[in-house]
Amino acid sequence: MPLNTRDLIEAISIVADNNNIRVTIKSSLKASCTTAVTTFAGGMFFGPLGIPFGATIGGLLAFARTEKFKSVGSIIRNELSAEQKRKLCQHIIDAFKSVRSDEIATLICMINQPGQIQATVIKKTVQFFIEEMHMNVIN
Repeated sequence: MPLNTRDLIEAISIVADNNNIRVTIKSSLKASCTTAVTTFAGGMFFGPLGIPFGATIGGLLAFARTEKFKSVGSIIRNELSAEQKRKLCQHIIDAFKSVRSDEIATLICMINQPGQIQATVIKKTVQFFIEEMHMNVIN
């Protein structure tokens, strides 16, 4: 029976959501630009005393606007390209090399049940996001 990667991707997404696996989103460039602009504006409008005032306001605005964490399940479903999804599936399948191809469907069903299979899927998913996607994962 051929492997249905869509089912595997959905199972991995559910496991990631159930285990609250998230990645940090780096938005340093946006934050630094916001702070720089408000610091400059504070200095222009209020002179030397406006610089720390503008920097403080800019820092607070940058902090308020940044999205700090994203769900790995959401990223898998909505943001990964077809090629990245294929690589993730292959990464998971490689962890279960001893499983015959006709048992893969059973394996997909067992992913959502707590145990060694789910722990391996979580480990391999985290590893994929760190090594392939270059993201910081929070478990």
